[in-house]
Amino acid sequence: MGKQGINIVWFRRDLRLEDNLAVSHAIESGLPVLFVYNFEDETIERKEHDLRHFRFIFQSLLDINRKLSKHGHEVLIVKEDSDSLFLSLLEKFEIKTVFSHFELGLDFVRRRRKRLSGFFKEHNIKWVEFPSNGIKDLLPSREGWLAQWNDYVNQPIVTFPGFAFESVPVQGLSKNFGFVDKEFTGHAKQFQPGGEGRAKVVLQSFLRERGKFYLDSIPYPEKSRRGCSRLGPYLSYGCISLRQVYQAVSEAAKNPELAKNMNQYKLRLYWRSHYMQKLASEPEIEKRAINPALEDLDRGYDPELFNAWAKGETGFPMIDASIRCLEQTGYLNFRLRAMLVTFATYTLWQDWRPVADRLASLFLDYEPGIHYGQIQAQAGLSGYQTLRVFNPMAQSEKYDRYGNFLRKWLPELDPLPSGLIHRPWKLTPKEQEQYGVIVGKDYPKPVVDYDISTRIAKEHYWRLRARDEVTDYLETLWHKHVAPEKIPAYRRELNSPYMD
Repeated sequence: MGKQGINIVWFRRDLRLEDNLAVSHAIESGLPVLFVYNFEDETIERKEHDLRHFRFIFQSLLDINRKLSKHGHEVLIVKEDSDSLFLSLLEKFEIKTVFSHFELGLDFVRRRRKRLSGFFKEHNIKWVEFPSNGIKDLLPSREGWLAQWNDYVNQPIVTFPGFAFESVPVQGLSKNFGFVDKEFTGHAKQFQPGGEGRAKVVLQSFLRERGKFYLDSIPYPEKSRRGCSRLGPYLSYGCISLRQVYQAVSEAAKNPELAKNMNQYKLRLYWRSHYMQKLASEPEIEKRAINPALEDLDRGYDPELFNAWAKGETGFPMIDASIRCLEQTGYLNFRLRAMLVTFATYTLWQDWRPVADRLASLFLDYEPGIHYGQIQAQAGLSGYQTLRVFNPMAQSEKYDRYGNFLRKWLPELDPLPSGLIHRPWKLTPKEQEQYGVIVGKDYPKPVVDYDISTRIAKEHYWRLRARDEVTDYLETLWHKHVAPEKIPAYRRELNSPYMD
């Protein structure tokens, strides 16, 4: 007898059953279906990944398995490289088709994709990849992209076909089957848990209640934890699809009480895909400045300064509180994320790449496409985008006036009154003794003079940005990454930068 013919659903960043074209097409094919997810050492060992990411993925897979197991189905969850996994499966089955979503990732993901594409062709396996988030790989220009994206997000939601299908029993299929890394199964209370079910709960709470406060909450470090959508990690790992969220938000926007907030959130869903498309169109921006001439900024790597920033020990309370908050929760609002980048790349004049790696490891919602484009935008590496260098003291005094966020994450500063907590280095010796906060002992002294360091950095940056090599590349950059109708505005605004 010949080998059993099967189809495979290879889960990547699409950890859901509903609105999952890989799942629905595999089931509708009529062949037995094998669901697979493999954790790879190559991914686990990378600097930009952290245990928090793998726990979230594992929780999401367990959520899928809870639903499937009631009907006798199960995802094969293994810790094994893709090449080895598919080779071992070929020894047992005749694999007809592998269904998956296109995985937007860094260079190592592209190399794996190219390698597996050759492997599948060699073994006469059809590989069907479905688009994700409205992204098109290696797109040469943005001509017509917005119309295509709008069409994507408004396509009908694909319902899960149900459980009446034949699946492949997973026991014994891999020597690594049933692996349970104890660290993966843990969960820290302050991190959002993974799973399709949890994603739906978070979406509904945003639409029904929390979304009313969305715009009012965005800038504030504490309010944003509740008023923002908090859908980031669920979108990043595909526990819920962009299409599901977009259409649900569009429906909610019909309510006059929610319209303004929901329409603004829809705009941010667009910008999310916009940045993902940048990496898909130009994968090189993982490693080099999006405007190559700006590599000449010569930002360096000072281990002492970088480590102080990376550990939240800079002596600037809003910087340190933000890093410590990320370490313990994986979440921070956009404004403070941007502040962390501009502080590291301007005030400390550190190279953007180690900054990107460190923040990727901290963000629970790390998504490569958004991450690298945003890091570069905040570091000023396009040569045309508005430059905003976020002053941590100004952010703190405006958006955490009474120091509630600072006290939460920097308890050593809790004795200080609101008027002094934002700039502890200005405490007089008498005040330090009075409040029991000795600068340099209980809390670090500032690692740099903020005003001088930032001023020097800005001056150096603007000298280089004005060079012909930078401006000459802009037309190429705009053609690839900017909607054609917006290019004239960028040309007009090129010489009108705004500094924060």
